[in-house]
Amino acid sequence: MKYFYGLTAALAAPAAFSQIVINEIDSDTPSSDTAEFVELYNAGSEAVALTGHALVFFNGSNDSEYQTVDLGAASIAAGDFLVIGNAAVPNVDIVIPDGSIQNGPDGVGLYNGATAAAYIAETETAPLGGADLVDALVYGASDPDATGLLTALGETTQYDESANSLHTVESIQRNPDGSETFETKEPTPGETNFTLPKLTLTLDPSSVSEGDGEGVIFGEIIVPEPVVGDLVITIGISDVTELDGPTTVTIVDGDDFVAFELDAVDDMDIDGLQTVVVTASASGYQDGTVDVFVADDDLELPEIVINEMQVKAGGDDPQFVELYNNQGTAVDLAGWSVKAYGSDTGDTVNFGNLLGSFTIPSGSPVLLAPGEFYLAGDSVFESIYGITPDLQVEPGFGLFDITMILFDADDNAVFTVFSQDDDATNQANNAGAPTVADITINDGFNSPAGYYLDSDGGTTASLIEFAPQPASSATPGQTNGVFIDRLRIELDTTFFSEADGAGVATATVTRVNNSTDPLTVTLSSADPTEVVFQSATLSFAAGEEELTVMLDAVDDMDEDGLQEVLLTASATGFEDGTATVSVADDESTIGASDVLITQYSEGTSFNKFIELTNVGSSSITLAGWQLTLWANGNRESWKTATGGSSSAFDLSEVTLAAGESFVVAHGSADTPAGVADVTDSGVANFNGDDSVVLYSGALNPSNIADAVSLAASDASNKSLVRLSLDTGWDLVAASSFLDYPSVWGEIDLATVEAAVDGDTNYLGYFEVTEPSDYIVAISDCSYSAGQFVINFTASGSSDIYVSTDLTTWGEATNGAGVASGTYTDTAPPAGKAFYLIQEAGTPAPE
Repeated sequence: MKYFYGLTAALAAPAAFSQIVINEIDSDTPSSDTAEFVELYNAGSEAVALTGHALVFFNGSNDSEYQTVDLGAASIAAGDFLVIGNAAVPNVDIVIPDGSIQNGPDGVGLYNGATAAAYIAETETAPLGGADLVDALVYGASDPDATGLLTALGETTQYDESANSLHTVESIQRNPDGSETFETKEPTPGETNFTLPKLTLTLDPSSVSEGDGEGVIFGEIIVPEPVVGDLVITIGISDVTELDGPTTVTIVDGDDFVAFELDAVDDMDIDGLQTVVVTASASGYQDGTVDVFVADDDLELPEIVINEMQVKAGGDDPQFVELYNNQGTAVDLAGWSVKAYGSDTGDTVNFGNLLGSFTIPSGSPVLLAPGEFYLAGDSVFESIYGITPDLQVEPGFGLFDITMILFDADDNAVFTVFSQDDDATNQANNAGAPTVADITINDGFNSPAGYYLDSDGGTTASLIEFAPQPASSATPGQTNGVFIDRLRIELDTTFFSEADGAGVATATVTRVNNSTDPLTVTLSSADPTEVVFQSATLSFAAGEEELTVMLDAVDDMDEDGLQEVLLTASATGFEDGTATVSVADDESTIGASDVLITQYSEGTSFNKFIELTNVGSSSITLAGWQLTLWANGNRESWKTATGGSSSAFDLSEVTLAAGESFVVAHGSADTPAGVADVTDSGVANFNGDDSVVLYSGALNPSNIADAVSLAASDASNKSLVRLSLDTGWDLVAASSFLDYPSVWGEIDLATVEAAVDGDTNYLGYFEVTEPSDYIVAISDCSYSAGQFVINFTASGSSDIYVSTDLTTWGEATNGAGVASGTYTDTAPPAGKAFYLIQEAGTPAPE
């Protein structure tokens, strides 16, 4: 899409054009590109009015302009900056839409005079050099050079935003401002690019035990150039109860480094792994900092602990487990597991039995560094807390008194939590055998919702509250005991079509941990061409925790498939709340796939079959594909759900040649005999009122390849055979295969059992002949003496319809069964009329 921004009434050419340069550009920014900008700089000694100037953006793939910003109303003081960027960019002066600066290889030029006027008037699109080009910059991110653009703009260098492999968090900038020297580093929109030289601080080792004593760490500070005169550097230590050392060191005249030592301090406290920040600072230099991990030699807990966990809550029951490394070396968690055993000896059903568990996948290292967290959580946790865990699991720990145990890859118990309600019948156990807990938590009458260690890796714990959720005391994936003011967005639906229009979903915005004062929350959509909030802000009154706002789906008229859109709630002093919605495109065909369900046969007893066919022209391996059953009351959940099928069959080992079919049967199916390629009594266990859905990946609507959709008992004791390759399903509530009679045909079971190989009704063979296109070519048409004449040729006999409004159609005079040649309407409608020629027998449009 081409953009133009700005209004101007006059185009005059001011003096001192060469003072203005393109000083910085950030084109490739994190996530949905809301931090893009171009910064202009006035390198002269006088202010410059930008009347008659335009900033023009060029596409390096076709050497054409795609966006122009009129700078006519702006001016830049001497030594000052002008920032053209997205609304969220600090110090922005002229706002352009998010995502409107291309990532490269592309270019940007600053023009004035007649050339600027041509771009503003949209009469020029090619990149132009010449006297009106004030400055230009061609850029990319590890891209091949845009040679045509470089030549046209008179540039020789394409600057690389990915020079440090950090293209989403660094910008291309002149340093110093206005110079000919470019570098990539942290963006500084509206601020000087010049940076002080940095003190490089190194500490070896950076992980120690507090019992290691004096001189355990060797430190060195290096400056880029030898100093002139002695340089005194201040050493700051954030926690002198853990580390100690000199308060200052000096680099002597002519040297460029100084060495020193730090001592570990044994504080005699049980305080877990501590992080100590060591800082080197000196006038005229940027600080150097290093984090040092100091392990507690008084620590009684193992190196990996269950630092925080939650197993239940008011009504929702999110479950998560947070592991923490409280020692000085990284630990590989691959193959480690967490198991929960029933702990009430009076509960003869559950005591000692495994109530729930999860295992961290093995096969490749899962390294947990010192002081870092590893978070496992279920889908309810992810929804309520708005946090994506390192490992998504559905452990099903239960809501009882439990003993939760962390096991290493060799199944050795590493850490044990005894969670109970202070009942004398409770006992910590490992699969029924008595064990000693590292941490015991007790909530009086009720079994606890969860707990957190008061300090990460510490030996005391506090309870996580049962309600409301998310619990304000819970800090999954973050430092314990530091409660963050944050926002949360919850949606009543996360999947809809762009055609669903206004009020498609309700968003509930909650402020967590702090509702004391009034608060204004800003709401934004990463793609307003797909979905928007009905209000751009929400205003919370003092004490108000929760407000709702509606979402509107936006029909962008583009064929762009399924779009994932990030929604954000933000406010000063609060961590953002986010949620993601999936918006289906109503302009494109959903579920387009070369592998389709071609027969659904629900016979008597266990005679149930699903036939899949590769209708494409090449072989396909179904790696990651799944065939799923959505049964009974769950029969329509697939239209919105991400997971939760009644049964699933992994097709990863199946390879289908072009035209080949694959049949999945119930394990007890006996007729027709010998047609099954594989049996599975889970997914092939439908009863004529259950939906069967084929996915090309994880279970979410964006991966649906095909479906037999059931909303009631409409396919009992029947076989459904595909009649065409068109899509035969949708995501509308209560829709079913009955809405697609041109796609699904019904045959009785006797026909299925009597079919032979080579017959489409035979399970294991499929062939459909798609209708050929009906071609109509009109050579000319004319109106004279009250008659309308059309000369045309067509593939066959045609029916001709006429309309005055493109809505209501009727057969034209003598318009039935017309052969190619000349057609004359002897009584055309008065005024404007539209004619439609289509294959004879085809119904008129509705």
